[in-house]
Amino acid sequence: TVIYAIEEPESSQHPNHQQMIIDTLCDLGKQENVQVIFTTHSSNLVREIPIDSLRFISAAEGGCTQIESASDTQNGTNNEEVICKIIDALGILPNPADRVKVLLYVEGNHDVNALKRYSSTLHQYDNELINLSESPDVGYVITGGSSLKHYIEQRHLDGLGKPEMHIYDNDVPAYRDAVATINDQAGHRKVAFNTQKLELENYLHPDAIVEAYEENGIVDLTLPSINDQTDVPYIVAQQCYCASGNDWDVLDDFRRKELASKKKKLLNTLAVEKMNIERIKEQGGYDEMRKWLEEIKRLSEL
Repeated sequence: TVIYAIEEPESSQHPNHQQMIIDTLCDLGKQENVQVIFTTHSSNLVREIPIDSLRFISAAEGGCTQIESASDTQNGTNNEEVICKIIDALGILPNPADRVKVLLYVEGNHDVNALKRYSSTLHQYDNELINLSESPDVGYVITGGSSLKHYIEQRHLDGLGKPEMHIYDNDVPAYRDAVATINDQAGHRKVAFNTQKLELENYLHPDAIVEAYEENGIVDLTLPSINDQTDVPYIVAQQCYCASGNDWDVLDDFRRKELASKKKKLLNTLAVEKMNIERIKEQGGYDEMRKWLEEIKRLSEL
């Protein structure tokens, strides 16, 4: 019932504000009965747009206007030809710094946050281990999601010849297959791991989660023990929702998953900061994390 049509929202905006605009428009477009349409020539903005939202507009023969979609809505696949037109027209290229010596592939930004914080704790315990939060040698590639930025990075970074480290959760069969393929074919310059536990959130100690949420005003959070297969964000979302006096049972499955997804940011930042070396060991993550960091350091020295 509402269409927001905006011409070049990036005009006269600082790059930080451009990112805020994109985030706001994407959130707005998810609302019921709302559609957002905007035009842009900004490569920075286009990089952040989900591929299935991109349209390439060009002049066709006979003075007509041609509109092409970057994805095929019927079969859910990317339209490679149209994506190439967008990339070529706007000159969008990855821009990894020359100082980067190894690429670390993970599923999302939350994984980057968690790995940096865990590595800092392990480095304090053993300074021979690389500290990802301070190392200039490691560049991060986000493989999850469907924005054009991710497509570009996936497509072009092989040509850089950088060693690669892949760390993916163990909850998605496609990631388990990817890890097996990389390790079978890659040789010593590419190494891939699935987490031995279900997700990175499973390495959190329950006490760290409780303390993190206490700082955010939820003081009566009660968590069950976390094992390797616990859906931690889901359990935390349920407990937080109930702690606020709400009835979890009346929510449909989509809403429950949505609430669980929103817990990942705090879990992988503030809760990880509550993890000390004793809690990491008690939760059974020390040896595995140490191996990850040793491999990243090895690859950075090739």
